Amino acid sequence: MAVESATRAGEPVPVRLLSALMCAAALGLLALHVVDLPVPEADAYLPWWALAIAFACAEVFVVHLPTARSAHSHTLREVPAVLALAFASPDSYVTASLVGSGLVLLLRERQRGTKLMFNLGLYALEAAVAVSIYSALLGSADPAGPRGWIAALVALLVTDLLGATLVTLVIVLDGDGFEPAILREAVTSGFAAAIANTCAALLVVVVVTDRPAALPLLGALLAVLFVAYKVHADLARRYSRVDSLYRFVGSVGASVELDVAVGNVLEAARDLLGASRAELAILPGPGQQGIHVVLEADQLMRPLVGAQDAASWWAPALRGEPVIAGSPSGPDGPAEGTAMAAPVSTGGQTVGALLVSDRLFEGEAFRPEDLKMFEALAAHAAVTLQNARLVDRLRAEAAARDHEARHDPLTGLANRREFVKRVEAVVDHGRAAVLLVDLDEFKEVNDTLGHDAGDEALREMGRRLAYAAGGHVARLGGDEFAILLTGVDDAGTALARAADVLDVVRGAPVEVDGVRVFVGGTIGVALVPDHGRTGDELLANADIATQSARAAGVTVDLYEPGNEQARRRRLVLAAEMAGAIESGDVQPWFQPKALAQTGEVCAVEALVRWRHPVYGIVPPNEILAVAERTGQVRQLTDHVLESALQQAAAWADRGLDISVAVNITTLDLSDDDLPLVVDQLLRETGVPAHRLTLEITESGIMRDPERCLAVLHRLAAAGLHLSVDDFGTGYSSLAYLERLPLNEVKIDRSFVMRLADWKHDDTVIRFTVDLGHALGLSVVAEGVENAVVWERLAAIGVDVIQGYHLGRPTPAVELDGLLEERALRIDGPCPYVLEESAG
Repeated sequence: MAVESATRAGEPVPVRLLSALMCAAALGLLALHVVDLPVPEADAYLPWWALAIAFACAEVFVVHLPTARSAHSHTLREVPAVLALAFASPDSYVTASLVGSGLVLLLRERQRGTKLMFNLGLYALEAAVAVSIYSALLGSADPAGPRGWIAALVALLVTDLLGATLVTLVIVLDGDGFEPAILREAVTSGFAAAIANTCAALLVVVVVTDRPAALPLLGALLAVLFVAYKVHADLARRYSRVDSLYRFVGSVGASVELDVAVGNVLEAARDLLGASRAELAILPGPGQQGIHVVLEADQLMRPLVGAQDAASWWAPALRGEPVIAGSPSGPDGPAEGTAMAAPVSTGGQTVGALLVSDRLFEGEAFRPEDLKMFEALAAHAAVTLQNARLVDRLRAEAAARDHEARHDPLTGLANRREFVKRVEAVVDHGRAAVLLVDLDEFKEVNDTLGHDAGDEALREMGRRLAYAAGGHVARLGGDEFAILLTGVDDAGTALARAADVLDVVRGAPVEVDGVRVFVGGTIGVALVPDHGRTGDELLANADIATQSARAAGVTVDLYEPGNEQARRRRLVLAAEMAGAIESGDVQPWFQPKALAQTGEVCAVEALVRWRHPVYGIVPPNEILAVAERTGQVRQLTDHVLESALQQAAAWADRGLDISVAVNITTLDLSDDDLPLVVDQLLRETGVPAHRLTLEITESGIMRDPERCLAVLHRLAAAGLHLSVDDFGTGYSSLAYLERLPLNEVKIDRSFVMRLADWKHDDTVIRFTVDLGHALGLSVVAEGVENAVVWERLAAIGVDVIQGYHLGRPTPAVELDGLLEERALRIDGPCPYVLEESAG
């Protein structure tokens, strides 16, 4: 009896070591013990070559009994073994066993290397042990007598147990693991066969001794015994396969995991057909990838599937035709009968193929009846795989839906709901900070370049924020993002980190559709857990800090408890702004400007105010912040322009030569429609273009200088006057100052107010005045609070002054007295209005 395991590409070192130890043990036993054993006293003597032929025949006529993981090979080897014990010398037994069996293994089975060495070592060891036990039990008794029968039976049962144990051990060492069922099946079935074969052989011994003429009858009996083995093996194989198929069908649908289902199908195919290798190839389907999985040595492998599969020997299976390798119906591939392939079909369509190859017992090919059983297995496997793939697809769709529910579809970042969960997960586990990032410029990008460009800019900002913050970034909607910074212990660290984030955002322009857009923003910071213990509360407080930062004119601010009143105010103003503009509650107030040398009022600056029924007068910076948040900057600018020009027309009707100045935001300058709107308002009100001055800031121009320059040149070409506000506090780029079509520069109040102290140096103001005059520009100084400052500015050469010393911003009607007394007249000269302008 022997057990044949799956053929390997190479044997592990422990198997080779075991084979060597077996050979050494057999040689040692033969040299030290067997050579000294006596030859049994018998009436006949068989030469070693005759026994060798008998052992060879026993190896050729083999009955294979497959099990789940191996195959028991039953032979009539006990017959020549008993004859050798009774009628040959011990060394002749060993020689005949090795020569006869070895030639069959070498020439017919084509065994080589470790496998051949193992089997030869096993046969040598079995022969040495058998003759040792037989000689010890027989003594000088007659081999054909009862004592000889017992000696032979015990010797062969012991060697059969030894063989089963060693074969099981080599299976374990080969990597298949120890399964008691294998050893139990080998011993029980092997003992039954060994007893039957030994008894038959002992009959031969008795017949040879007492009645040689009856040998033909005994030969017939042995032939019948062999045929009975074959029939039994065939029935056992059929039962085993039906049982395996029944168990597999019963388990169909038991697993909804695709990987588990594939493994179950391959394991069932391998065990059912007695193969060492099983494969499953599934073709790609709509929205699904193809798979190709191999089960060998209890390991699942996923080889790459290439175009060569279409030309493989099992290609007919992909067309719905089962095939045995080497059969007329299939192309050449593996050796004939060594592999099979069956189609896997669902809904009447072939979706793949199931394959088995490398039979556990060598020399026996797959037959048509095997293919029929294999087709039945493939049909049931298709149901299992279809169910598993369906569940797998449903799970993937569910996972995708879950991801979509927790993430922003545009940027791929977490959404508000997911961010709130992340924040609340860290509230009880240490300090952290929540940053709310409110970006600028995106409404402008959407309005001018389109929503696709705005989306791309938002995606880029999402990537920058994720890089700057190192994760835990969410898009809340629009151009608002949130960041969770863990491990932040104090406000100083949180504000510093927020400033770093803003630097990354503003570090380089975003290029969309060939246009470089400079993006800024404001960040509000709320600390965990100081400023809240829920995600919604922390985000709300960070939003309050953002609004506070905008109102204060800074880019980063920390939430201060008690600001809820301010938040409510901002929400109310945001909700009511559109109606206030429509009803006229939002109106420009006017602050006068005068010639520095004469004190004559020559112009006014329109400064927006909002008379709110609850909050009273709302200042310009707060109005602008609300307009930016609600996307109403252009509506506000157009309203102020129209109101200011209507007032200028009214003053002109009274003979007053008063110019009006209106502040223009960066967003306005980026709008190509601004020159058209201004031109239409000038025509509707009848105000000459030179009586309208548009004031812009240095920082606003430098955000996108090329785009702003194009709009400014169109405005200048229409005859409007252009003024740069807060000169000296921004970029102060002389290169761009020279390129801008300006008529005026305004010195910032921070420089002007210092002149109240006579000890303060006026070099910066003198330089600005000289530079402005050198460029042909009028110079305006704002923030004049007293007569001393006015006198010093006039002495330096400033052209126009503006400030509380002359007048505060007031409604137009409250300026009537001052204008009637000191305003320039249309019929008189107006030194303030320059006939030439730079650019």
